[in-house]
Amino acid sequence: MRWSTTVSRLGARVVIRWLALAAWPVHLVFAVVIGSSLILAVALDQPLIVDALLVVAAHYVVGLCASFALHELVHAVVLMKAPGVCAVTLERTALRISVRPLGEVRGRDAFIGAASGPACCVGLGLLLWAIAPNLLLHPWHLLHAVFLTPVFHDGRIMIVSARSWNRVVFRES
Repeated sequence: MRWSTTVSRLGARVVIRWLALAAWPVHLVFAVVIGSSLILAVALDQPLIVDALLVVAAHYVVGLCASFALHELVHAVVLMKAPGVCAVTLERTALRISVRPLGEVRGRDAFIGAASGPACCVGLGLLLWAIAPNLLLHPWHLLHAVFLTPVFHDGRIMIVSARSWNRVVFRES
């Protein structure tokens, strides 16, 4: 259940294939549960339950899934712009998506690449909080700040690359 492709530019088709099928087992279970619950709620004439299920579905898609898709897509876009990076490998497993650069990555570029995904999500979360706080979609995006801590891969990359700002920290061909 592993899929990967190496690209020198990000096209819409490959990005959709990479992100849309990410964590597909979770999406399938969620769709079956929400779908069957919606059918039951409509059959039993329960409009409040239908509304609640639609809110949960919106949070799942726009909050959880979209925030992780944005996080990884920004990593890919920023790394593609780094000098020395000739391509990126987009990887997807049943429960995970990731980006791996090909070429030479200097410390500053690795730092910016690692920080960019969570930072973009946090920025969008702040914007959502400012313009539509009642939707409560902002926490999904704001919580990406936790990925900047050393417990997570992005945070560890930032620490290592900050120590080697002008040196090559990653080389893969």
